[in-house]
Amino acid sequence: MLMCCFLTSCGKIYYGGRRLPVLVILVSLLSSSVSAEDKVGDALRKAVSAVAPGVVRIRIIGTANGDNLTVSSQVTTGVVVSERGEVLTSVLGFNGSSAGILVEDSTGNRSAARVVATDHVRKLVLLQCETEGIAPPQFSSERWPAVGAWSVAVGKMYSGTQPSSSLGIISATQRVHGLAIQTDAKISPVNYGGPLVSLSGQVLGILVPLAPGDSGTEISAGVEWYDSGIGFAIPAVDALATTEQLRTGNDLFHGVMGVAFSTRNPLATDFVVRVVHPGSPADVAGLKKGDQIIAANGLQMNRFGVFESVVKKSYAGATLKLRLRRGDEMLEKSVILADKLTRLPRGFLGIIADTTVSNAEGDDDKGVAIKLLPDSPADRAGVSNGAIIAKVDGKKMSSVAELRKTLSAVKEAQQVELTLASAQSAAMSRASVTATARPAELPAIPVEFLNSIYGSPTDVEWQRTEDTQEGGGTTVWSYAPKDDATLATGVVVLLSESTTPAEAVLRKWADVARQHRLLLVVPINAEKTDLGREDQTVVTDAIAAAARERTLDVRRVLLVAEEGQSQLCTQLLLNPRLPLFRAAVYVKSWPRVSGIPSEQLARKSPSVLIFHDPIRSRQSQALAEQAATDLKKSGVWTLNPSFPTESQSSVAEQIATWALLLNAQ
Repeated sequence: MLMCCFLTSCGKIYYGGRRLPVLVILVSLLSSSVSAEDKVGDALRKAVSAVAPGVVRIRIIGTANGDNLTVSSQVTTGVVVSERGEVLTSVLGFNGSSAGILVEDSTGNRSAARVVATDHVRKLVLLQCETEGIAPPQFSSERWPAVGAWSVAVGKMYSGTQPSSSLGIISATQRVHGLAIQTDAKISPVNYGGPLVSLSGQVLGILVPLAPGDSGTEISAGVEWYDSGIGFAIPAVDALATTEQLRTGNDLFHGVMGVAFSTRNPLATDFVVRVVHPGSPADVAGLKKGDQIIAANGLQMNRFGVFESVVKKSYAGATLKLRLRRGDEMLEKSVILADKLTRLPRGFLGIIADTTVSNAEGDDDKGVAIKLLPDSPADRAGVSNGAIIAKVDGKKMSSVAELRKTLSAVKEAQQVELTLASAQSAAMSRASVTATARPAELPAIPVEFLNSIYGSPTDVEWQRTEDTQEGGGTTVWSYAPKDDATLATGVVVLLSESTTPAEAVLRKWADVARQHRLLLVVPINAEKTDLGREDQTVVTDAIAAAARERTLDVRRVLLVAEEGQSQLCTQLLLNPRLPLFRAAVYVKSWPRVSGIPSEQLARKSPSVLIFHDPIRSRQSQALAEQAATDLKKSGVWTLNPSFPTESQSSVAEQIATWALLLNAQ
C-alpha cells in the first residue's frame, strides 16, 4: 500500500542517482522479508535442536483420581536438570498419587521415575529417574529476558527425537506476583513442564500453569489459559534454586500470615490489618488490628497489591521483616510464615435468624427474632422458638447481619450467654448455650417447622423460565417464584442436568424447591453438551441471569454435581474470586482434592455434602472416603451420607435439608 502511494505521487524511484524499475524494488523487498523469515526459522530450528536432548516426555499412569479400576494416563513434558536422572516438570498431572511414572528421552529409552517433592508456589515437581546420564540443556543465568525478544515454547507429546515448538515473544516479565516470565507463544497442557527457550538455545524458564492474577495456590489454575497467547514460565535461575530445595524431599508450600486486611483491592494505597487470627504467625509476632504495613523485607508498601505479591510468592518458613505504623508509633516485627493456620472448629447452636419479621431489619430495638432447629443446643438449653435475641455475650443485636456475624465467630465448646426478649412483653430472660460441633448427619425436619420458616408452598406460584445469553449462545433455565421477586430464596445450581429434559428435572425437584424456597438454576453451554471444567463462566453467567432482580439467601447457595461435573464443581467451590460459592453437593462422586494444600481448602470456609454410592468399586469408595477425610482435616464441614434407598428421603429432599442446616448457626 505504501509502495503504491509512493509510485502514484512520485512516479519514479531512484537509487544511487539512477532510476530503478518498480519490479526490482518489489523483488528486493520480498527477498528481504523472506530472508528475515529464513533467519528466524533457522535460529528456531537450531535452538530446539540444542535443547531437544534434555527435553523428556513424561507419561503418568493410573492416577488415583481415575474411576473404578480403569487405566488412565496423561502425557506432559519435563526438562533434565542434572545427569543424575533428575527431571523438573510442572504440577499438571501430579495432583494425586499415581500407579507409575515413565520418562522417555530423545532416543526413545524409557525409565521409571518417582516424585521427589513439589513446589506449590511455583508449581514445579522434581522427579528422580531410575536411569542416569542424560545431559541437561544450557540454562540462562539471566532471570528476566528482554521484553520483545523471541521465545520458543517446547513440548513433547509424541515419541521421537524432535519435540514440538511454538514461536512467540517475551511479552512481559515479573508477572503473577513477580514469579514469572510471560510469553505469547502458544502453549498446550502438554507443553507444561517443558522449557521456554531463547533463539540462542538457552532455557529461559520452565512453563507452568499460572494465570493472570493467579492466587498461586490451585494446582490446575491457569490451564484454561493455554493456547490463548498468554503463557507463563518460572525463570530458569529460580527453577534451579527450587530444585536444590526439592532435593531434600520436602514439599514447598505457600506461607501464610493469618491476617485479613481492610481491602482486597490491589491498587489500594491505604490498607490496615482488620483481623489477626488467634495463634497465627501474625499473632505470635505481635501484629494487632489497625496496624498499617509500611514496608516488607525492605520494600515500600505503596499499594496493597505489592504486599500481597510479597506474601504470595513466599514459602512457609520464610521470615517477613515488617515495618508498621501503630497510631503514632513505628514498629519493627518479624513474621515467620506457616504452611497453614490452626483453625478452631466452628461451633453450632441451631439458631436461624428469622428474616420474615420487622425486627430482622433492625426496626425494633428489642433485637432479632429467631427460629430454632429441633433438638439443637439452643433448643435443649430452653430457648423458645420465636424468641428475640437482644444481646449475645452482652453485645446488643440490632440486625440479622449483626447476629449472623456474631454467631459465626462462635467456636465448638464455647459457652454463649443470650439475653432474650419477648414480642408479647417487656420482660427479659437469659439462657446459657454451649456450642457443639456442627452436625455430622442430616436431621429429620418436620414439615410444620419448614412452613414456620418459609411459609406454605401453596402460598406462592412458581414457574419455569428460560433465558438465552447474548453473544455466547449459552442458555439457562430456572424455576422460581412467578411474581414475588422480593421473596428471599436459596439457590441450587444443577451442574449435571444440562442435557436432561426440564420435565424430568422438575419431577425430582419442583416440590422440594417450593417447600424450601430454593431457586433452581440449570446452566447450558453453547454446544448444548454436558458441562466441563472449561464452563466456569457459563455457570456464573447463568446464576447472574436467573437471579437478576431477585432477593437471594446467599447462605443457601449450593452447587450440585454428579461424576462428570465434579471437577468443575470443585474449581468453582475453591475459587477465591467467587465468594458466592461456599457449599457443594457431590452425588455419587467426590471432590478431587488430593494434593491441594489444606490452607486453600479452608480459605473460603466451604461446606461439602458427599453422597456415597455403595455400588461403586472399592477403589472409588476408598478415594471418596479419603477426600472426605482430607476435607475434614482441613476444617471443611463435610457430611457423607450413603445414597438414599427408595424408603428414605430423596436426594433432592436431603440436599434441601442440608441447605437449611447451612442457614443455622
